[in-house]
Amino acid sequence: MMVVRDFLRWLESAPAIDRAEAAGALARGYICCDFEADADELAAVEGLMLRLLDDPSPLVRRALADALAASPLAPPTAIMALTADQSQIAAPVYALSPAPDRCRPD
Repeated sequence: MMVVRDFLRWLESAPAIDRAEAAGALARGYICCDFEADADELAAVEGLMLRLLDDPSPLVRRALADALAASPLAPPTAIMALTADQSQIAAPVYALSPAPDRCRPD
């Protein structure tokens, strides 16, 4: 997908604050919008979110945590990764997750 490639290219040079805003918007779009018409689009958005979990800036990962924490629609892989991150990133997930069993470490 050209849009995904363009977004990934943009991530390489965008300032952290811009990447954080984009990450939050992407995650909110994922949980608020209807992607049922296109499974490929859903998979692409999930893939982008998973890629953003590796962003070196905690601002980006915190934006994902803030957007996904309270949603039962959040991808479990993203939730698990966010709970394993720095405490300021994991905190909203632990506090707000509707499925505490899926995100609490054993």
